[in-house]
Amino acid sequence: MNANQIDTSLWEHELRHGHFRHRDARDARSVEVEGLSLGSRFVPLYSRAHGRPVGHRGELDVWRIGERLGPDRARAEFEQRGCRDRVDALAPGVHMANYLQRREDRGWLVIPVADAVPRHPALWPPLPQDLFASDLYAPHHIVLEVSAAAGTVEQLRDFVAYHQELGFALCLSGFGAPRADLGAVWSIRPDMVSISTTSLESGSSGVGFPRRLGALCRVLHEGGCMVAVRDVDDEAMLAQVLSTDADLIEGRCAERLAEPGRGTPATDPRLPQLRSLVAVCAERIAGGAVFESACESLLGRTGVLRCYLLDAIGVQLTDNLSPVGTRSDPRFWPLANAAGAC
Repeated sequence: MNANQIDTSLWEHELRHGHFRHRDARDARSVEVEGLSLGSRFVPLYSRAHGRPVGHRGELDVWRIGERLGPDRARAEFEQRGCRDRVDALAPGVHMANYLQRREDRGWLVIPVADAVPRHPALWPPLPQDLFASDLYAPHHIVLEVSAAAGTVEQLRDFVAYHQELGFALCLSGFGAPRADLGAVWSIRPDMVSISTTSLESGSSGVGFPRRLGALCRVLHEGGCMVAVRDVDDEAMLAQVLSTDADLIEGRCAERLAEPGRGTPATDPRLPQLRSLVAVCAERIAGGAVFESACESLLGRTGVLRCYLLDAIGVQLTDNLSPVGTRSDPRFWPLANAAGAC
């Protein structure tokens, strides 16, 4: 069976009854399928703005005779045993049932949607409805994550719109190289876009990673999407992501940040001192000092590119001041006189 086909009767059976099998399982946390044990692992979705996880992604935890299988080995086992469709149909119910066991830090539950589902409207929504009927969940508790490769733009747009109307939040994953199609995102209109650091690094084409990610964040925010960055697995990568306007972070660093007592590190250790210097400049200007002299100490700090003064509504009152020795590109000299800009 290829990726465009799905056994709808099997899917519907497992979707409707799989969570009962989960409830009746021996340890109430896993389901046995073709000799494999399927459970859940929950990866924190860390919000920079809140300084804590605001949800978790449900990922399958697969065991075979006491041995935990990694994602690649698990997929190979599913294919070999011919149970890929059953696993895809069971996974949402397994995650939803297991997530109910979390008491304090639940938030959103992000559920990856099998790639075949957007192409089969008969399977929408791809969740066990009995768990909603029991009042344990409401649609706004769930984020459905669909891959950008799961269908055509039209199919994904219909899938997203249908489930948003029901009250779910929708995340588009797999965005980045080679699928950084902003036109498609504009058409699909998800609530969130998930970007893998590995995909952006491999497709950077010589453009620095923070600059590329920062540009995408700005454009996606303009389109009304939150930005989640996945695979943030080391401190160097975390520092680069924090230099952008990304909203949510996933990966080993996010798991460490989610530990009690941990929080988001400052994006730059120089910022507290720079803020203090800006406050001093403002006080001097308010006291009658000339703008140029008030900014001398600030312009001498590493990382300061320019200083300027705005009025209460954002209109620039002065020319830009740059550190001594700064050279500007002659191509942009017509923009250099910024007084009066808003």
